[in-house]
Amino acid sequence: MSWVQADRKHVRATVIVRTSATRAPVGTNIAITGRIQPAGASGGVVLQRSYGGARRSVSSTSAQPAGGYRLLATPPRGYWHYRVCVLSGFDVFGTVSAAVTLRGV
Repeated sequence: MSWVQADRKHVRATVIVRTSATRAPVGTNIAITGRIQPAGASGGVVLQRSYGGARRSVSSTSAQPAGGYRLLATPPRGYWHYRVCVLSGFDVFGTVSAAVTLRGV
């Protein structure tokens, strides 16, 4: 380990999630947008859906330099729990948002 690595401070990213709707007809996209703090903290953002007791990735994108992101969810019929995962980046630990419930009707 070099002295440069020892001086780095690691922080945990925070993620803000907003949905354009909480219910939509089956096959219709729902936009999930938000912001990651600190800006530029991550190279990747993944949308996961809870399915059968596990989380499955359904969409991914890269965060904008200012920290914004936009993902699309297409919920099947019923109630589904989604969350946004922020991947670890340089000097930043990844994090996961609170679950958002979307309904396909």
